[in-house]
Amino acid sequence: MIKNKRFLISHIWLKGFGGAEINILELTKYLLSKGAYVDIFTYVLKNPLMEEFEKLNVNIITDINYNFKLKEYDYVWSCQNIIPNNMIQDLAMHKNGELPYFIFMHMAALPEYVLEQPYIFDLENRISSKTLAISDEIVKKNLSNFFDKIPSLSYYRNPAPVEFCRIKKDNCKRLSKILAISNHPPEEIKELSEYEDIEIDFMGVWSDNYKLATAELFNQYDCVIGIGKNVQYCLVSSIPIYIYDHFGGPGYLNEDNYSLSEQNNFSGRGFGKKTSQTIYNELINNYKLALEYQSANRKGYIEKFSINEVVPNILKTLNKKKDISLSYKYVNYIISINRFVEDSYVKLTEDKNNLLDAIRFKDNELARISKDNDILRNDCISKDLELSSIKNTKFFKYYKIINKLFKS
Repeated sequence: MIKNKRFLISHIWLKGFGGAEINILELTKYLLSKGAYVDIFTYVLKNPLMEEFEKLNVNIITDINYNFKLKEYDYVWSCQNIIPNNMIQDLAMHKNGELPYFIFMHMAALPEYVLEQPYIFDLENRISSKTLAISDEIVKKNLSNFFDKIPSLSYYRNPAPVEFCRIKKDNCKRLSKILAISNHPPEEIKELSEYEDIEIDFMGVWSDNYKLATAELFNQYDCVIGIGKNVQYCLVSSIPIYIYDHFGGPGYLNEDNYSLSEQNNFSGRGFGKKTSQTIYNELINNYKLALEYQSANRKGYIEKFSINEVVPNILKTLNKKKDISLSYKYVNYIISINRFVEDSYVKLTEDKNNLLDAIRFKDNELARISKDNDILRNDCISKDLELSSIKNTKFFKYYKIINKLFKS
């Protein structure tokens, strides 16, 4: 089913360790491990994620006008509705012969993520062999607003690499070492570092510890605080996950909160905020129950969330669309949308990110200068106190009298 098959995967950019981009990396690794050939199209390729893709035997193309050919692929796995221009043109000229399977994946529910919507009118309806959603929330808040009937809907619920399913960890009866993963941690999570009886490491773009999550890393901890893909990593490895971030969250998973958590893509949405003291108390007091719950359900979670289960099941249920022929007017419309995405959305987003990076750099410089000023100010205060102390000594007073006598 996968061995020797040819895949083209498209994603708007591959730059950081965000959930959507990591899905593409993990999908690529999995397909390669099963003997597939993989090409990738993206508008922007940057570090730190670029380094991870460079370790793989894949061809990454960043030119939307590259000479992609339909006949060269068995599967086209499209994110953000991105189909390269040459492929779209081929569909206008297509008469006979087999077409690849077109798979469209949607990975965000929030309305501001416009490109995660089916924004190219009727494209999925016309050519999709499968539409994938990360969660029920995406179907409800995103796709249902655009389709009368979603084409061959299946779920791609942030599946975990098989390495996480193979973790063998002795069940720790007492919580001591925690990993908190977030690119936008709320203060109540940061404040957990003030509690002396737990060791907590932070990981995310805001910290000095920004790296790829791996099974080896997770295996070093008794518990993980996080949302999104980190939840599936923990569920298949039986490491207790405490779901909480800037949206709030339910805390440890259990029979009562699992269903709503999953519907909302384990984002923390749908639950309230907590204080750091409440979070600390729950982490400590409910740890054993969380461990028991996840251990008891691990087998089912592996069947549901292992990438080795998810991808083959998707490929088994594809809808083959053999008679696709797009009009030249419709092709020109899609190419215009592609040009708009590249020239406006991608470039403006890159300009914004570069500006934010420059602001962060200046903020860091100002913080460093402010810190240096504080050190100098404290040194001056210390010297003033030392000088004042000297002036109050008997020796200094005698010196002043003697100095006066000599001058007179």
